[in-house]
Parts: sequence; C-alpha cells; structure tokens
Amino acid sequence: MENTKPLVDVMPLDLKQSVSANARTILVVDDSKSNQMLLQAYLEDDGFQVELAANGLEAVERVRLKRPDVILMEINMPVMDGYEAARHIKDDIGDSFLPILFLTGQTDEKALARCVRSGGDDFLNKPVQRIILKAKLDALLRISDLYGMVRQQYRSLSSHKEEQEREFEVAERLFSNVVHSACLDELSNLRYLHSAMSVFNGDLLLATELPGGALRVLVGDFTGHGLAASIGALPVAEIFNGMSAKGFAIGDLIQEINRKLRRLLPVGRFFCASVMDWIWEESRLSVWNGGLPEVLISDDDGRLVHRLPSRNLPLGAVPTERVNTGVEECEILPGQRVFAYSDGIIEAENPAGDMYGQTRLEACFDPAMPADRIYARITDGAAEFCGDESQSDDLTLVELYCDPEVMVARGKEKQEKKNTRPPMHWRFQLEFEADMLRSAEPIPLLTQMLLDYQGLRGHWSRIFTVLTELYTNALDHGILGLDSGMKDSAEGFSQYYAQREQRLSSLENGRLTIKLQHVVHGEGGRLTIRFKDSGPGFDLDAVPAEATENLGLSGRGIPLMRSLCQSLVYHGKGNSVTAVLDWN
Repeated sequence: MENTKPLVDVMPLDLKQSVSANARTILVVDDSKSNQMLLQAYLEDDGFQVELAANGLEAVERVRLKRPDVILMEINMPVMDGYEAARHIKDDIGDSFLPILFLTGQTDEKALARCVRSGGDDFLNKPVQRIILKAKLDALLRISDLYGMVRQQYRSLSSHKEEQEREFEVAERLFSNVVHSACLDELSNLRYLHSAMSVFNGDLLLATELPGGALRVLVGDFTGHGLAASIGALPVAEIFNGMSAKGFAIGDLIQEINRKLRRLLPVGRFFCASVMDWIWEESRLSVWNGGLPEVLISDDDGRLVHRLPSRNLPLGAVPTERVNTGVEECEILPGQRVFAYSDGIIEAENPAGDMYGQTRLEACFDPAMPADRIYARITDGAAEFCGDESQSDDLTLVELYCDPEVMVARGKEKQEKKNTRPPMHWRFQLEFEADMLRSAEPIPLLTQMLLDYQGLRGHWSRIFTVLTELYTNALDHGILGLDSGMKDSAEGFSQYYAQREQRLSSLENGRLTIKLQHVVHGEGGRLTIRFKDSGPGFDLDAVPAEATENLGLSGRGIPLMRSLCQSLVYHGKGNSVTAVLDWN
C-alpha cells in the first residue's frame, strides 16, 4: 500500500488546547467603531483574543467581570475618559498588575506625564503602527508575567515566613517554659540579669528549691552563641529540675549533666557552669564551679569577703569518670550576698574595644555604699561602660541575698498549697553496705518513694530535713566518725568536707539500715523512720535539748529533729534511732 501524507498537518487536540489556553486577552477601549475594528483586526491576526468597550465606564465594568491581560485605552471618550477609567481600574485591582497602554494623539510632555500619573504603564501615539503596537504589547506582557511570578514567589515566601514565625513562637515558648525557673521570679531575695543576644542563646540561669527547703542555683554558659549554643540548654534544664526535685546532691547532678552533654555536644563544644546550694538552715553554701568566673560573696556592709574560683573543667569536655564532683563548702551568714555571673559581663566591650573586666566589677563592692546597691552598680556600670556598643555575648548575673526569712515564708506558702494523697498503710526497708555507701545517695531514692506511695509534697520539707539529718548523723558521725565541732569556724567547713570525702572514699566496712513505715492516723497519717548504723554510737546526754540552746554551727541536728518530730528516740548506744512524724 502506498504511504500518503496530508498536504496540511493536522494539529493534535492537546496542542490546540494549549494554544487556546495561552491566548492573551486584550481589552480595546475606544469610542470610535472604526478604531475598534482596526485594532481588533491587528490583534486577532497576531493571535490575541479581543474584548471591546466604547468608553471608560464600560471598561471598568468589563474588568470587574473578567480581567484582561492588557488594556488599550483611548484618552478622550464620552461618559468617562481614559484618565478616570485608569484610576478606577488600578484602585479595583489592588496590588495586582494590569498593564494599561494609552492611545493618544498628544505629544506634549505634560499630557504624557498625566497618562503615567493616572495609572498608565505606557503610551502609543496615533496613528498606530502595527509593529510598534506588537512590540509594546509583548513588552508589557513580559513585565506582567514577571510581576505575576514575583508576586507568587512573594506570597510563597510570606507564607513560609509566617509558618516559620509560628514554629519559632512555639519553639520559643517551649524553650522559655523549660529553661525558665519559677524561683527566679517568685523569690524576693533573688535578682538576676539575663540579657541574651537572641531568644535561643548559650547562657543558662536556673533556680529551684530542694525537697528540704535549700535553694539551688545554676549559672551556665555554652560555647558559642545563638541556636547552636542553646542545643544543650533543654536537656540540662530537664536534668537540673528532675534531679533537684528528688534531692540529688550537686555531685550527682554534675555527673548526669556531663554524661548527657558528652553524648549530645559536638567536639569542641562544652558547658561552663556554677552550681550553688544555699542550705540556709545550716548557714552553709556548697559550690561547684567549672569554667565560670569566681563566685563572689559580700558581707552585709558590702565588702567582698570570699571568692570561690573555678576548680573544675567545663562539663562535656572530658569523660564522666574524670569529672571532679567535689564541692567547695563555706559558711554563709544571714545578710550576706552571693554573686555568680557568666564571662559575658566581664568581657563586655566599649566602643574603643576595652573590656569591662574583673577589676571594674569588684570595685562595685564598696563598703562606703549600701550593700543592696552592689547589683545595680554592676549592671548599671557595665551598661554605662559599653555605651552604644552592640552586645557581643550573652550576659548573665545573679545575686542571692541570704535572708532565711524569705525561705521560711515561702515554705509556709507552699504548705498551704499542699497536695497530699489519702493515707495508706505501707512499709519498706533498705540496707546499704560499704560499697553502696561510697556511691549511693539514698535520700533522693527515699524522696521518690514517699512521693510515689503517699504524695507528701505539702509536708516534704519537714520530712526531708529529718531524713537528711538522720542520714548525715548515721553516715558522717556514726560510720565515718567525723566530729561536727570542726564546722564551728569558716575554715572548719572546708576541712570537715575534705575529711568526709577522704574517709568515704576509703570506707571498707560499714552498714546502714533504713526502715520506713506509714499507717493511717487520725485524719492523716503517721510516718515512722528507723535508722541503724554500724558505728560506735555517741553520748546523747551531751546534745542540747533544744536548738535555741546551741548558737554554734554544729550540733544542731538532733534538737532540730526534735522540734520537727512527734517523737525522736535513740536506742542502745545511740547508733539506732526512731523518728515519728504525724501529718494531716
């Protein structure tokens, strides 16, 4: 069979549809029928679709019904001229782009300028030359296409920006809720400056109360700035709040934070931190400082009386087994003030490039000035020194005014908001040998058990104090044989705790048994606590009957427990004790 082809190629259907879909619509606005017909012929011959309007008012109405791609507008028309029609059309379409090409026989500059002011995008002089008309239409359509593309990209970017802002707001709220401690704002004896370069930053400031009522504060500084530096803030805050709520010691907290950061942080990143426990009932401050500037302590007249420098490596820098968890102990008296800060304070620069420095900061500790103005002198002085120089690092400063009355009042407030479960019957027993005594911390474990079994949050400060005192007496004085009289001086504090660490690390023999029993009693419950240690005991007659009889820094534990318990009875040679606490 002979192969034949048509003389004219038949266009496929889908191609016809694409051409039809791509055809542009031109609205011709002219009161002259002959002009309309001539322009329509030119435009349709070039592949455009054509709509006609006899005056400006018709043009406005047609644009509202169906928007064309370009408008060819005569200026002088009845009903509504081209100038007014252009203004109405531009107002109607808002921020969209609809090109208007004015057709005019005028050539003076004022008339042409009026075309532009009325909303025209170009003009074409009469008589119309077809080649110039086609060129101007193509140019306007290219501009319209480009404008449409830019407008679509702008909308897409705006939508993306709004989504990012929403996500950032959620992340900011989450970050703030996790890393912000309520104690920072609720305690009147805490003042702090936390000036970050961005919402997500490398400085961290946390504070919380321990179950026994002591106050714990953490000041930290991750290497770097911004989001990258804040990566570790969430896990550190979670560990800090969780372990502190269970009463874990600073050493245990430091180990867990280091273990977490070693897994989380990239090489070369680490976390400088100071952790402080103010045990106000014992007039004692415990500090672990790793990589931050000195913790400074002033007395009640504003003199700088004590420094606690960094004696440890930053967290996350070395394996956990190499982290020193020992704390520095010092006596802290009512009226004294504790200052901890990140290096952003002393490294803040003025416009000349000079740093604020440690010397200027310490000059704020001036006995000639009120002690309660030290904090303001530091913050105001640093701000005045830096002037208009932009902040180059996150700045953190906290002042702890050691006023036990604030903590007493807060304890009473929390007692009024207690949340206690209905009383139940239960009991359990724990035994610790020497190996466990060297490494275990039973008080947090007992804390969690009591909260899980009975939920005694409203009474926990009293219970925790008794548990801690019983454990300290059993381990420190019973098993380790330490003399609490060593703590009667500020120097004795350091010697006492250094000797405690030494004896505990070399402990080979010793046993501690702890029994807890709870029963329903009256409208509440009765908690019976029994401690028995393997030590030699002590002379109970030498202990003051009441805490008020002892004004020293030692020997106050047993009188304190007597004031908190319904009964406190020592058995045998004094190495076995039973404490009874009632609650309702």
